[in-house]
Amino acid sequence: AVPIPLTGVWMGTCIAVCLGLKYYQTISSVLIGNFIASLIITSISKLLSPEIVLIVMLGVVVAIVLYFVVSFIVKSIKNKKENKEKAEGKNN
Repeated sequence: AVPIPLTGVWMGTCIAVCLGLKYYQTISSVLIGNFIASLIITSISKLLSPEIVLIVMLGVVVAIVLYFVVSFIVKSIKNKKENKEKAEGKNN
């Protein structure tokens, strides 16, 4: 398998730290995630041709990036709404 940016144990650990997970939660989540990822990669590479594997991997990367972009946009919109409501509350 080819390592893809924004996937893997290092990124999972960073996300766990950002979410404020405890040490043992982080370790267990990262280990389980890595195990599941290895099963998926092994299954895909054994069942499909290399060209299809590449397409699937690129699709996964696009899906992950889209998820983070959409999450960021939604969070930004919510923050703007909250800030606007706070500003209106101070003016009253």
